[in-house]
Amino acid sequence: MDKLKISIVFLMLTIQASAQQKYHSFKEKYEKEAIYFSGARYVKNNIAYHPKYLKNEFKSSAEGMNMYKMYQSDNRKGWKCATLGLVSCISAIVVGINGNERLGKALLLGSLIPSGLAIHFGLRGDKRMKKAVWLRNRDILLH
Repeated sequence: MDKLKISIVFLMLTIQASAQQKYHSFKEKYEKEAIYFSGARYVKNNIAYHPKYLKNEFKSSAEGMNMYKMYQSDNRKGWKCATLGLVSCISAIVVGINGNERLGKALLLGSLIPSGLAIHFGLRGDKRMKKAVWLRNRDILLH
């Protein structure tokens, strides 16, 4: 009976040591390979990088790269809509100042549509970027 107890204790200690070793290996890989955002830069291995290099980080994650491309598309659409909304708003002011208040008000109200779309694409793009980073980190850590 004592041999059985000793064997069980030894087995439990072996399993615990193996689990700790796997944990430390996983933690080390996470700290070296995982990326996250800090302000306008992303961080990997405690080094901050300019976002223009971010696309390279997704080469090892097909799902992450697809989500990143969707983010880029939303980001471009958002900037285009924001620019259109701003141009419409400025045009409304110029037209209104020059005496055509009715057209100025119409342009001003019309500028709300592209501005609203810009907000939509910006928020959706932000969600997609966060998911792309999550997918990339998942794929890096599990492979």
